[in-house]
Amino acid sequence: MKRRLENARKIAAIQLDHYESRDRSVYDILHDINFLAIAETCTRDDYLTVLKSEPRLATLWYLETADRRSSDNPFYIVEVEKGDYRVHFHANNENFDRFYLSFSDKLEACAYYLELEIQHLFRSYHSYLENKKSPKQRLKD
Repeated sequence: MKRRLENARKIAAIQLDHYESRDRSVYDILHDINFLAIAETCTRDDYLTVLKSEPRLATLWYLETADRRSSDNPFYIVEVEKGDYRVHFHANNENFDRFYLSFSDKLEACAYYLELEIQHLFRSYHSYLENKKSPKQRLKD
């Protein structure tokens, strides 16, 4: 349990590390924390525990979602009204408002978003690493 929380803290701190070291890419940070090895060990409850103990990390993820509302990332958080936080999912039809989960707690919404974002980052980073390989290396694998 302790190891999982340490890993969840490393992952939850990705945004903090990125903001503090603007000259480094997110992929460099993922490499430094051994992201592919630890990402699948953490649960939403682990992230929630970390975010409750360090709310500034939740704030950074919440702010980061504002940048994602028009990107290729399929989800983001929005506070619809006081105490109603929604994790919205991009949809390719006019029924967009049906594609969200609602939370009364900002930290719970952030933990859910973080869980989804880590899954997205995992696929993206894995693909990035695969594409960095030479064609010869890819054939070996």
